[in-house]
Amino acid sequence: MDSQNAITIQHSQKEGNNYIHVETAISKRYGNAEYAFYLFRNGVKVETKWYSNIPNCDFGINKDGIYYAAVFIKEAEDSPLIYTSYPIQVLPPLEEAKAYPSSTISIFGSCVSRDLLEYSKNIELIYYIARQSVVSAVSASIPVCESEIRLDSAFQKEQVFNDFNKLTFTLLRHKKSQYMLIDLVDERFQLAKYKGSYVTYSLECQKSGLLPEHVSFARKESVCLNSGEISYKIDGKNLDEFLDKFCDKLMTLYSAKQIILHRVYGAECYIDDSGEVHPFDQNTVGRVKHDNYLYEYMYEYIHNKFQRKTCNIDISRGYYAYQKHKWGLSPIHFQKEYYQKVLSEINSYIGLQLEDSNL
Repeated sequence: MDSQNAITIQHSQKEGNNYIHVETAISKRYGNAEYAFYLFRNGVKVETKWYSNIPNCDFGINKDGIYYAAVFIKEAEDSPLIYTSYPIQVLPPLEEAKAYPSSTISIFGSCVSRDLLEYSKNIELIYYIARQSVVSAVSASIPVCESEIRLDSAFQKEQVFNDFNKLTFTLLRHKKSQYMLIDLVDERFQLAKYKGSYVTYSLECQKSGLLPEHVSFARKESVCLNSGEISYKIDGKNLDEFLDKFCDKLMTLYSAKQIILHRVYGAECYIDDSGEVHPFDQNTVGRVKHDNYLYEYMYEYIHNKFQRKTCNIDISRGYYAYQKHKWGLSPIHFQKEYYQKVLSEINSYIGLQLEDSNL
């Protein structure tokens, strides 16, 4: 038997309450065994059932997400055998259509943030700044003309033009939005070193014709501090210095309550049209884990820089990538339910801010 089939997990509802039922499918093999259970939500252990002679249990839950369970089977003084279940996804209930207040927003981030606005009728997008790393955004300008950029897409040309000329904060100041939505998925790109500065080595940048054939790249490295915490360096310089510059510039334009931190992390699994879940290949999962550690560090730094008063949306670990996404299969191209849930949280947050301002 597949070790993950040794334990089954189901979502159920009883009298309006939600439960995860865990069953040990191989309990008949063991006569006098004891069983303990762990429940995990979005990769984090959230509850424990200690040893008893009962080979199943129920966990009450009150949050959506991706759940899996582990069972420990122990006989006499032997070391326990450990089995984990396949994951199951618990989605939030469909929300009734609501009338939300109109608002304006700008995005510094990726298609993950831009795509969710396709489900919105009340939020006006002012600027969408993409294909740019935080490090590049606060580095020295490399003046280029649009005519030099060999790209057909006006949008792609605009993003590369902005990244070289470092126009992000000029644009945001020129026409200010009510809210600023930030995700850091574009930190997955390498940083090209050019003319004493950095540019984001996106696919669009590579095709632009602006860089020489042979280009060198910034050395990104993680550093384990004496405290045991992880920090990051860019060519030997603390990443914190770039983050400080980025946040300081944001603070001249937005208060902490106007910042919506969209904490996107790459998914390790994807779902197909039939609802079956598949893991990405090992190389992809390794890269996703590596990138997610960096994202986590940077999101936390920005959140702390704004005294943890930003709107903080952190739900992507509860969703899968989608095989038939319009942009193709990728760890950052999610199920439509993800975009709808994030948008709902943004609208709820904006609604609360409006209520507070009217008090």
